[in-house]
Amino acid sequence: RVCALAPCHSPPSASVAAIALRSSERDMQLTPMHVDWMQRVQIDGRELRHAPPSVQRDEDVCEAAVRQHGEALEFVSRDLCDDLTIVIAALKQNGLALQFAAEALRADSSIVFTAVFQNGRALRFADEGLRKDRGIVLMAVNHSGCALEFVSEELRADRRVVMTALLQSGLALRFAGRELREDPEVVMAAVQQDGEALQFAAKHLRDDEDIVLVAVLQTGAALPHASATRRADWMIVNTAVKQDGNLLNCALEKLRADKDLVLSAVRQCGLALEHVSLDLRADPDVIQVAVEQDPRAAAFAVYPEVEEEEEEPA
Repeated sequence: RVCALAPCHSPPSASVAAIALRSSERDMQLTPMHVDWMQRVQIDGRELRHAPPSVQRDEDVCEAAVRQHGEALEFVSRDLCDDLTIVIAALKQNGLALQFAAEALRADSSIVFTAVFQNGRALRFADEGLRKDRGIVLMAVNHSGCALEFVSEELRADRRVVMTALLQSGLALRFAGRELREDPEVVMAAVQQDGEALQFAAKHLRDDEDIVLVAVLQTGAALPHASATRRADWMIVNTAVKQDGNLLNCALEKLRADKDLVLSAVRQCGLALEHVSLDLRADPDVIQVAVEQDPRAAAFAVYPEVEEEEEEPA
């Protein structure tokens, strides 16, 4: 079985016509057992795990299995794990099947490129040398930003690689080199894509007003990762609680006593009344808004005590 690889960094392809011809030529030679297994793996490739060794060594059955479910490559006979036609078919269906390919193929740039083209996280299973290949790495992080986790240390400090990853997933900032996590432009790109990436920014950037505001605009859930100074910033906290009133619990104490801010929070989530200052939990306006939004908020309200009148002696 021969399958010519495409030029480096271009996904290789098998000849479908040749496969069909080969299969038709073998139809008359297949035993009833092999025909049965062929039908089973075409429905669910993972059925190959239950097949007898003779079937797991059958090229056509194995190819049909991996075309249906790439990770069925795990159950292919070790003798076929370096078969280009089978491996390429598996990778085109699921790049993560690279983990089950022969070691030599995991060090082949064309094979790895095919895998990361389908699923960037397949880079995890590539030979260490190819995790330093800028072309392969760029393809991987372009498809899955968090594939940056599996990139060589040198390329984690590569601005283009990191920015490409962040455009796909802001949370990839976690795997960027230290200097880039201290770079305002890089961090801004990350929080624009996912505000929660703020947690991976350098400490001084979690105190940057513009970066924090952009982060909480993208998602209020970024507020807990902001510095104490920014969690005391009325505009930033108000932006967050309008999305999720319960984020009021991340605000500094003085803001929990701010009526306008509190009203924003309980209007979005009545149960945020739990995090309000004691004085405002007794405020009729605040209680009304909170209870209207969620009647259960009444459990956190503070109502004035009503003095019972003493009965006059008869």
